[in-house]
Amino acid sequence: MNAYNRRLHFLRSTVLFAALSAEAFANELLDELLSSADFEALDKLPTPDKLLVGTQLAAAGKSPLERGAQPLQDLTLLCKTRNRLVHARPQGGIAAWDRDVEEADETAIGPKAALTAILSVSETVNVCTELRAHPILHGGLAKTILRHRGILERHQALAGPKILDLPARDAAGVPPLYDQMMEVVAPARQQSLTQAQRTPASTEIGGHTDPPT
Repeated sequence: MNAYNRRLHFLRSTVLFAALSAEAFANELLDELLSSADFEALDKLPTPDKLLVGTQLAAAGKSPLERGAQPLQDLTLLCKTRNRLVHARPQGGIAAWDRDVEEADETAIGPKAALTAILSVSETVNVCTELRAHPILHGGLAKTILRHRGILERHQALAGPKILDLPARDAAGVPPLYDQMMEVVAPARQQSLTQAQRTPASTEIGGHTDPPT
């Protein structure tokens, strides 16, 4: 498999698993917020409709999502692409090999489409998590992605704006995405480590916390 096909494979997987994560989140969220009867009634709806109607029921009509507005609009397009990937057809399918890539594939699974898929799911998780009983305990990964979305946007531009726009293996200025993320989070991790080292351990004796001798 050449580099172009590997990238195409990764892009298809990114879009597909973004859609699957949205489905999983919708089921987890609505299982918590709705009665069993309401949950079952919505179970067969497409993920965007399930989230919209479900959050309306849970929040007395005041859903954080709105049809035709973001992030639900992009999520709807993502789920349509998911269906094309899962239920592939000879006509109107999505390219699986570099020789078959057409302009329409850029819209469905290109680098920009993959980035939009990740961000739309993260934004959906972020706004809907506020309806949960303890929102601070949920959606941590989505919040992290949104906090560092600039890294993803910059990497998408550096790595090539189209499916077959690949930089050379040794191209300068295109560090792996993992390295870029580590560079951003390193100061915070070092600060936490330093603080932990400065905090003395304690022992509990007779119900009281005393410093170690």
